[in-house]
Amino acid sequence: MLQKASLPPEQKTYRVVGIAMFAVAAALLAVRTVSHLISSAVFAGEVRDEVLVNLIFEVAFSIAVQAGILLAGVFLIYKRALKKSAREVLEFSNFRRTKGINYALAVPIGFLALFVTLGFSTIWRFIIIMFGYTPTAPADTYTDTFNPGIFILELFLIAVLPGICEEFAIRGGLLSTMRKSFKGRQFYIIMALAFGLFHQNITQVFYTALFGGAMAFLAVKSRSIYPCMIVHFLNNGISMYLGYAEHYGWFAGGLYDFIWDNLFIYIFVVFPMLTAGIIGLLAAVAKLNQGSGESSVVSGQWPVVSGQLKEDGSMPRIPNPEEGLYRPTLADNAFFIGAIVIAALFTVFSFVWGLFY
Repeated sequence: MLQKASLPPEQKTYRVVGIAMFAVAAALLAVRTVSHLISSAVFAGEVRDEVLVNLIFEVAFSIAVQAGILLAGVFLIYKRALKKSAREVLEFSNFRRTKGINYALAVPIGFLALFVTLGFSTIWRFIIIMFGYTPTAPADTYTDTFNPGIFILELFLIAVLPGICEEFAIRGGLLSTMRKSFKGRQFYIIMALAFGLFHQNITQVFYTALFGGAMAFLAVKSRSIYPCMIVHFLNNGISMYLGYAEHYGWFAGGLYDFIWDNLFIYIFVVFPMLTAGIIGLLAAVAKLNQGSGESSVVSGQWPVVSGQLKEDGSMPRIPNPEEGLYRPTLADNAFFIGAIVIAALFTVFSFVWGLFY
């Protein structure tokens, strides 16, 4: 499919990104399956140190998925198939500096994101339980006494790696490519579904889809992936800290219990307020970055030059923003469709059989 030298650059890029996303979906499925089979075999027998074994699995799985598939794998596909230098791959993936205010606003967005996603995930969990889903408890990786080395390791695995690797894979070249083919609501729906289905887990698909749509908005308006990385790191990192705080009795360790004990107030009062707060912060990012120099084709905004009349006295025709888009064919979408099928089926399987929490 990519052997034709006559493929226009936009079409080749679209197909290469599709191949990368298909490779990600297939590789994630393979790693999850192998990890599940190995862990089932290990825990079928007597395990002397369950916490240590769980930690080993967590390290191996995170390194394979995050650093191996999402970062190195996608990077190499872009570099070789698109014949780009490392710097060009990073530019294609939105690794560019942005206004200082965008970094500053990413911090409160990251703090609020955890509690907003907590609300959405709670509502979603109630819904899928009503339809017969049985939640599975996550593996315990807490030692009897606090181990700072394990804490730092888990912070790296849970917050740092996803903040870099997942953003690179989803809000990098994929976002850049989709932005040149889809606009407005359609674009954000695609980006939301991409991040939701990417997790291949029924318990995460809803709130991660909403998170993905919000981060796509942040990336587009700030014209950079860095604010998204900050939000992602804070969201995951604070969640991890609260788990430790609950187990070891640290500051805010009883926060989850407090929310659960006051769930009605949280869902119907606090949660809507926090959601409004994030929407307001994202709106502030959009307003503060208006006219920041985003190219007309990418942003879908075309300049209107006043005073330039045609010979008959009429205004010149203003180009339609849609004319600047690359319209993918069915063949162009083949690998994207394959990736969606894999991710969607696996998400359904995780609901039906409770597989691979």
